[in-house]
Order: sequence, then structure tokens, then C-alpha cells
Amino acid sequence: MKQKQSLMIFATITMLTTLLVPMFLMQITQAADPSGWYKTVDGVLDTDYYTLYPYETDKNLKIGFSKFGELINSEDNVGLEYGAVDPFAPAAGSAVASSVPKRMWLQGWLINITYTHRTKGERNVWATALHGDGTDYGKDWIRVDFWNDDDEWWDSYGVEDPRDPGYLIYGPDPYGSSLEYGGRKTNGTAVTEDIEVLYDGPREFIAVCRTTLYDHTVFESNSTTSDIALVEIAITIRFDKVKKEVTLLKDVKSLLVEKEGYLMKIEFSNRGEVDLGTEATGYSSYAHFYTDGITGEQPSEGQATVYNANWTLIKTEDPTEEDGYSGFSADGPYPQDTNATFDVAQAISSDKKYVWSASFWPSLSDWSIDGWNQWWHSLKAADPHYIDGSTTEPFIPFYIGEWDFILHHTLDIEGRTQFRGVTTYGIVDYHDASDSSLIIDSEVQYYLDEKFNPWDLYDAVHKKNTTRWYDTTTSTSYTFNPTALGTSYLWDQYSTFSEKITKGGVLLVRGTDYTLAPDGSGVSGMPIGTKEIRWSSNVWYETYDDTKFGPGRYEWIIVGRDAATIDSAGAALVAASLKQKNKTIGLAGADMFDTETANQMPYIMNKFGTGATMTDYKDTIGRAALNDNWCTYWPVASSNTLGVGGPLANMLSYYANDFTDAIYGLTEYAAGSVYDGKITGVTCWNRAWPGTDYRVYESSTTTGYAVISTYLDINGTVIFEVWGHWGRDTYYATQWLHGDAARNINPGILQLEESPRGLTSIILKINYGTDPDHPTFSIPELLGTISETEWIHTYTNIYTGCEETETKGGIHDP
Repeated sequence: MKQKQSLMIFATITMLTTLLVPMFLMQITQAADPSGWYKTVDGVLDTDYYTLYPYETDKNLKIGFSKFGELINSEDNVGLEYGAVDPFAPAAGSAVASSVPKRMWLQGWLINITYTHRTKGERNVWATALHGDGTDYGKDWIRVDFWNDDDEWWDSYGVEDPRDPGYLIYGPDPYGSSLEYGGRKTNGTAVTEDIEVLYDGPREFIAVCRTTLYDHTVFESNSTTSDIALVEIAITIRFDKVKKEVTLLKDVKSLLVEKEGYLMKIEFSNRGEVDLGTEATGYSSYAHFYTDGITGEQPSEGQATVYNANWTLIKTEDPTEEDGYSGFSADGPYPQDTNATFDVAQAISSDKKYVWSASFWPSLSDWSIDGWNQWWHSLKAADPHYIDGSTTEPFIPFYIGEWDFILHHTLDIEGRTQFRGVTTYGIVDYHDASDSSLIIDSEVQYYLDEKFNPWDLYDAVHKKNTTRWYDTTTSTSYTFNPTALGTSYLWDQYSTFSEKITKGGVLLVRGTDYTLAPDGSGVSGMPIGTKEIRWSSNVWYETYDDTKFGPGRYEWIIVGRDAATIDSAGAALVAASLKQKNKTIGLAGADMFDTETANQMPYIMNKFGTGATMTDYKDTIGRAALNDNWCTYWPVASSNTLGVGGPLANMLSYYANDFTDAIYGLTEYAAGSVYDGKITGVTCWNRAWPGTDYRVYESSTTTGYAVISTYLDINGTVIFEVWGHWGRDTYYATQWLHGDAARNINPGILQLEESPRGLTSIILKINYGTDPDHPTFSIPELLGTISETEWIHTYTNIYTGCEETETKGGIHDP
């Protein structure tokens, strides 16, 4: 079968291009793009309250992006800015590096679609949003539309590709105007919507950028009457403002109707230039691409993740299948059913001050860290797949991470209509990364673990087996009682609950500022002065002389000071639920201090203001923070904490709302968006596709919704929370967690101990029906940090002894 693939390399076509390009040379004059096309979001880490985070907190990551989904704000000249570097929009700050003009700011995506139309035969449509094309930058969509684009691909290749000029689709007189260069090009029709900000909280930012791509079948006409809808691309940008990375959820949804065509072979890639440096040091770096590799040709260096094939609708293409598309992909299919992987590109600045990384889930079909010769086209299996520079390093990397997959028409009975790929980008200070020794920087690894192997609900209810302690000392040494977990808990890694010692609010570094005894019995060599010591143990004690092994403890169970009584009743059920898992509770308390002496009890949230309202427990930009400790011996920050009641009723839930994967759309941060006043799953696959909604949930008199979620913050604090949209939803969610013997409702907490790894949040649906005192339950959303899943769960009901099967989640029923 002949395929019209206008993005393949052939020498004869290059010659044709060379002859044609001089015809289109023109004077480049760059008009400013509308400011509304771009947005910049500032990080807040350097003013936040994470004194226990084991890495630098003196700088923030700042991101800029366009409505086209590029990580470049061409108005503010910001891309991925951290300290002195901005590898996507150099140099850092508002200035433009003299050696890297804006036309060379290449960052974004490329899609290449090959399909067979019912009547028009084989078609190929591509689009790329890269901000620049080496000749010019910015502008709206440009259509590259030349006279012989209907010829066979071997005759027309090079006539239409992203290197070429074209006509502005949305200009005043597109085909009467001059040819243009710029950063957004297609040979079809692309329609990009305005940036939609969904949530902009004190620490969480969520926005979506959408582009719809059509096959434009009429030569030199701007009429869209005959355009054929192919796909919608939704790029959800999720930026945790206290982190040094940003996550992009990239969803591609089929719009092809069965009458027009049956399926589309799609090559969708992330790509861009990495200028990790300054004018003074230069922009070269040492780079390596850790990929799952080409069997028999490249080493398998894919990184392990819990997010396997159960977390996706379709896999990437299998290059060994005989399906008419051989030669497209170097490797696949991904994600794997078991032992799943993701890929990581890492660059180390030549002065060894900064480390840039990009991660890709699932593992890639094609890749390159030195893709300069392929910047303008999708990769095929025969193309170079560089995991190191093709010349002597350091060099200027150009990364390409491509997923190849097949989407079917919109009525496909197997639901093979949507693909998700996830990319994270980040920059950290250099610690221990090594290009020659193939070492991923320890802080980069911290973020990779947090994203792809997160603290999850299984950990929170089953694996959680530690207790957290707090003490102060003026001595230079200290003996832990009970004994700490020891050196098996690495000091600076995610989810290790190691000892953390501060002096005057400054974190001391193990091995530098003190020494931990090999058996974990204590520390020595600390500086003189008062130190605050926190450590974890897998034992608890009744007296200092009577230690015994314990099952793990939540130090706190917290309700809102101003919440209704119903939350307190729910807290009792949560505590009883944990008892079924042999977990203990340390203290119960409130989120805020009660000024009424008769009602005072321990509280855990930091008070910023002078009054007693919830506003007084927020700083000037709306951030809530945990106290360091209670009464100098109960840890708060870095402890294990249960919260009952939602963000409107409990400041602990308000705090966690900026981090969990199921959130409440607080009006002050979601006004005007579909999130406002509703519960939503941030990583849900539905992104307002035509005919669908955002999967947002709000309660009514007959139906309620609640969230059960967990998060481990960068201070090391475990948060496990249960809350509903309404108060009664909170109560009945805690009842589901506890179980109801009278109605043979198996405890949810026992089901969660068998939950899929990576499951961080569930949204619970409560059907009150005609008997609101005895509701029934179902789970429409099972969410992780990057995707959602469906869980067909078979379990034994402890009340009936019968085996029951329940299907949870809605990934296959969007």
C-alpha cells in the first residue's frame, strides 16, 4: 500500500526543496503576537515553608507557555526559567540571548497523520507548533499548500513540510498575501482555542490548550467547507508552584467519522532545543537519553513505573505487527502490561551548575537527543535514534520523544479513540548527575519517583507501618528512643521518612552537618545550639522502658474547628477503619486554634494573621502551612496526618487541595471555570471533548460525591483525607471506608489494601435514592498522578463470606 508521507527523508526530495525555496525568499518582519496567546506562571518555593525539603529552596521555577501548547511565552521571553538559565527561551530573564535568536527558540510538538479516506484515497496531514522554524517565530497558523500536494509522496516530498513558508490561514486575505515563515505550520487546517485556566491556586496551576486539526482538501482556497475533522489535541499544563518541574498531559482524541475513514496512523512527538547555559558560559551541555531501547541495538535504560497498561486506553504501535504501517516505529508497544517503563532525557550544563530533564510516559516509539537533522519531521525506524550526542560533547541537544499509535473512528466499538502521553520538564541545581556514569541527578530522581511511583492509597492504608517522633536538644549528639529506621532510609530521597534535623529553621545535612550511626541508634557531630529532631521508627512505646513493635501510626486525625458535628462523627469512623488495618492514632485535634477556652484542643495549622478566621491561617498569597510541632514533642510537619472534611471546612484539606489528584474548585481560584464549586479529577481523561464534559461532580438531594485521597508533601508529611461535597457526603464516605455490617457493605479500607499501585485518589459516588439513610456506593473515578484507571476488583466480603466482583473507575466509559 502506497503511503503519502510528506515527512520522510529522501535525498531526491531534498534536491527538489533546494530548487523551490529561493522562489519564496522574502524580507522577514515580525509583528507582535497578541498578548492573550501567552501566559507566565511564577513558582513560589523560595518564599514557602518547606524547611525539611532536602534540596535547595532559594530559587523558583518559572514557566511560560502559549495557547498552542509550547512551553514558551514569546511576550515575556520565558520558557522554563530557573535561576540563571532558561533552556527554552534563553537567556534567563526578559532579555534575549544574542547568540540564540528567537527564531531558534524551538520547543513544542509535531503530529503526523496518515489515513485512507473513503473517496479521496490515501492522505497525509501534519501540524507543528514549535514557536520558531529557524527563519522566523510566532504568528498564527500557516498553511503550507503547494500545487502538487496531491501527487504521490515520492514526487511531492519536500514541497510541503515545516521548513517551508506558507500562507496565514487567518490573515485578512490569506492567499493574496505574501508567503510567511513562523512557528506554527500545517498542511491542513488547525484551529487553536484561547488558553483556558481551570485552576490557579496558591500552589497549583492548571490550564488546558486545545487545537483541532482538519484535513484541508481544496488547493489554494481558505474555504473550510470540505475540511475533514481528524483529531483534537488537548495539552493540560499542571504546574505545582513549589516544585521544579511542570507536567503536560497530552491527549489526542479522534474526530474522524466512519463515513470519512476507518483509522489513522499517528506520530505525535515532543521536541525542542535545549540551551542550558548563559551567554558567559555558553549553551552546550552533556546529555543522555534513558530509553527502553531498541532490542539488540541499544541498552534498555527505561525507568520503572507503576503506571502500566491498566492506566491507558490504547498502547503505542507494535513495530513487529504487519498492519500496513511497518517502518514507522523503532520500539513498542507501551506501556507494558507488567514491569512498565518511562523514558528520561537529562542534560547537564557544561559548568555543572544545572540539570535539565524531560520524562516521557509511556516509553517512546522513537527518540533522539541529537535530532537536529530531524527537527522538522516525525521519526521512522530507520532514522538515527541518538541517546548521546552524535559529535563530541558537550553539544546543544535537540530532543525528540515520539509516540506512534493508531486511533480509530469515533464510533469504534472497542473505544480505541484516544491516546494519552505525559511529559514532565524540570530544572534543578546540579548535585550528582553524571553523563559518563549514567547517573540521574538525585533531585531529578526525587521528582521522577513522586510522579511515576507515588505515595498512594495502598501505602496509606496497608504499607504505612511507621511512627514519627519529635524532640529538641542542645547537645551535639542524640540517641533516638525508640530507635530510628537507620541508614536504610536514604536521607534525600522521596518517600523514605528519614531523620530530619533543623537548627534555627535551617535543615542540617546528613553526612555534612552530622553523622548518623550505622544502626540508626542516634546522631553525632551536630553544631552547637538548639536543634529540632524528627525521625521515624517502626516501633512505638508505652513507656521509655517498655518498647514493642507496632503496626504504624497516624500521629493526627484532624477535623475543622468550624466544621459541623457530622465531620467529627466521620472522624470516628475513619479511626475505626484504620483499626481494622491495625493502625493506631496518636492524637485528635483541630485545624485551627479555638479562642473559646472551653473548646480548646491541639491544632496543627500555622496562624499567619492576628485574628481567628480561616483567612488568618493563610499568608498574603493564600497559602496555608502546617505547624512544626505541637507542645515540642508531637511532630506536625513530616508527621502522618488524617483529615476529615473538605477544603471549605478544614484547613488541612484546603492545604492538600493544591496537591491531590482529585480537588475541589475553590471559587477564589477557579472562578469562571468549569471547576468552580465542583469536585474534579485533574488527571481524568475527559478534557471537554465534543459532546462530553469535564467529569466534574456536584452533589444533589439524591446523589452525593466525596474524595478519598493521599499525598506526601516535600516536607515528608503524609496526608490521608476523606471529604465530601456536602457534610453528609463526608459522613457516608467515612462509612464506606469503615463498612456497614448490618448491610453487608465490605469495608472500603480493606478493598484499598488491594488497590492498583499508583492510585492516589478516588471519587466516590453516593446514591441516596429513596432511602437516604441507607445509600449505596460506586466509584466513577480512580486517579493517579498522570492518568486514571479501571479496576475490576474481586474480593471476599468479610460479612457474608461470599466472593464479590465490582468494576470501579470510568476510563473505558468516558
